Amino acid sequence: MSSHRVSRSRNRLRAWTFVTVPALAFCCLYASGVLGTVAPKSWHPPEASQAQEAKHALLAAQAARVREGQRAHRSRQNKLKHLGKAPGARNFGVAIPGNALPAWVWGPSKNGKKYEGTGVHPQLLMTFQSWHGKPMPTTYLEQDEEFGIQAQMFTWEPWRTPPRDDSSPAQQERAQPRYSNQAIADGKWDSYIKEWADALKSFPHITVYIRFGHEMNGDWYPWSLDPPEYVLAWRHIWNIFHQQHVTNAKFVWSADFGESSPDTDWWQNMMSYWPGKKYVNDIGTTVINFGGSDSHAVDQFTPLIDVVHQRLKMPIMLTEVNTAKKGRTQWMLDLASFVGQTPWINGVVLSQDPSHGKAAMPTVGNLSWQVSDDKSRRARLAFDKLVDAATKTFGPAGTSDGTGSGA
Repeated sequence: MSSHRVSRSRNRLRAWTFVTVPALAFCCLYASGVLGTVAPKSWHPPEASQAQEAKHALLAAQAARVREGQRAHRSRQNKLKHLGKAPGARNFGVAIPGNALPAWVWGPSKNGKKYEGTGVHPQLLMTFQSWHGKPMPTTYLEQDEEFGIQAQMFTWEPWRTPPRDDSSPAQQERAQPRYSNQAIADGKWDSYIKEWADALKSFPHITVYIRFGHEMNGDWYPWSLDPPEYVLAWRHIWNIFHQQHVTNAKFVWSADFGESSPDTDWWQNMMSYWPGKKYVNDIGTTVINFGGSDSHAVDQFTPLIDVVHQRLKMPIMLTEVNTAKKGRTQWMLDLASFVGQTPWINGVVLSQDPSHGKAAMPTVGNLSWQVSDDKSRRARLAFDKLVDAATKTFGPAGTSDGTGSGA
């Protein structure tokens, strides 16, 4: 090896010894904290003050709360999407606004008390909508989307709704020429009907049941006054929907079958409003036990329901069901028994809306009770049986396959 190479190697060794080794030793002593007590303060990073530490902690806590709030919001939105249940061959529905559905399922809070709710996920929601002001269905259908509801029924009422404290049958039946059947049949409402039909087309995944001019064979609504014009108005509306190619609409002819024995006059009066099978997708009827002086057991309704089904050869939907609070448990059990044994009943819609009729009948029972805050365990069980009966499926021969639940 040449003397020059030896000299360079010795110089490198000296440099490593006098520079690198002391530097490594310093780093080890500093890391161990030994120098902490002797090193100048300028060697250490500045320590945060207590105020700064408190501020940092507050910001961290706020960020954590925001993240938790976002997580809870996403979780709630996901739960909301599953409040509805997919429609089947037989459905259970409830007449409440969509924004009331979370409280109805999970439990409302009233006067500082939290109730347990029904726990039932309906397939269908129903609402009453008058024509006054030309309201659109959009808000309700948007709520349906939010809550996972895939079927909506509109009880579509061509009138200006009277005040509830002025709603005797005679006062309710007063003619309202602007909204008359003839005005509708003559095309005076075509722009509104077309706009309404187009709105439904924006929600093709939601089946919309149109319960136009319900209980027309009674004597308490103005659309009952002229049966021939009622038929023309119905067909005119149906034709507009057909021309607009609204494929998600179903027309529900919903009469009041009553609770007496069938006779010729009853049948002829009711059928004078019948628009024909071509114009009807479903047949419905009202089944309400007002209680008190207007009490009606379930078996007072069922014979007439049977007759209509046998003569018109179509399934029947119970489109507006309610009962007075007194005796509700047995009444719901009786209805559940009938529905659960009758495969051609294709839907039950429980009304939880205030009743117009009750205002004119001061001697009837309490129709304002709500299933969602009912404290009676027996009544809750009866309601659950009614839901199970309404959603029970049947085989091709009309035999039960043992399934059915709205929960």
